[in-house]
Amino acid sequence: MADQLVEVTDRLVEQAKTPAGSWTRAQLAIVGVTWPPKQGWRKRIEGKKITKADAERFVSLGKAGKKPSSAKTVTGMALKSAALDYVTAAYARAYEMARNGDDAAGCIADDLEKAIAILRAAGK
Repeated sequence: MADQLVEVTDRLVEQAKTPAGSWTRAQLAIVGVTWPPKQGWRKRIEGKKITKADAERFVSLGKAGKKPSSAKTVTGMALKSAALDYVTAAYARAYEMARNGDDAAGCIADDLEKAIAILRAAGK
């Protein structure tokens, strides 16, 4: 049995907005828009046919921003933690290289230090 097709309309696109008033990368992938979206993407997808299941997922992903499920929250926290661990280890390596006179490593260490601060702030 073939999936029922739905036409992408301006109304559907508006319904799919996140609470921040935009769309996620995952949502845009559903309607065939590459990331980052180029100007005019909404006009280009108007009239496109997608499955009903994809249309429902397109809208639900936008609404998911309102109240993420606990599983999504735990996954997000785990990813942030893993990213923080990775960046912290990279910072330690770059810092050690900078101490040994590598100027480029000093710049990398500075950037990684900023990334660590951002990840720590995002984890709160």
